[in-house]
Amino acid sequence: MTTSNVLFDLRRLEPSRKLVKGIACTLGWGNSIVTTVSTLSDFQHWLWGIRDYRGILAGLGLALFLFLGQLYTLRRTAWGYGCFLAPDAMITAYKWCEWLFYPIAYKLTSGMPAIALAWGAGLILGIVSARWPEYLAFGRTPQEHPHGY
Repeated sequence: MTTSNVLFDLRRLEPSRKLVKGIACTLGWGNSIVTTVSTLSDFQHWLWGIRDYRGILAGLGLALFLFLGQLYTLRRTAWGYGCFLAPDAMITAYKWCEWLFYPIAYKLTSGMPAIALAWGAGLILGIVSARWPEYLAFGRTPQEHPHGY
């Protein structure tokens, strides 16, 4: 059975160092969930001036959609995987810039260099946080593996 015949090929899970990889995957996916829920809750507050369970549910729904999309397209197409990975990485970058990197960058410098520094750090964290769990859980992608799948 090839990967394209099943929705999620869980037999492909990488078996080595399960505890360490499980913790790292939980942290990465948990980070994505928290930042997505927080962003959608903030968006709801910005649009309607309220912050209630609907923004949280929308955030959870979007996080689940992005997570399942990444898992589904991981072995199938790099373009499709990137379409699900990019919003996840951008949301994570945005929230970590807001929470941590902007305050630190503005202490170090001001203006455009601070914004560039904060967004650079945020994007690095966002991409690593979004890509690393799948890499740990499922191993290398066909494009990264010299012998294909």
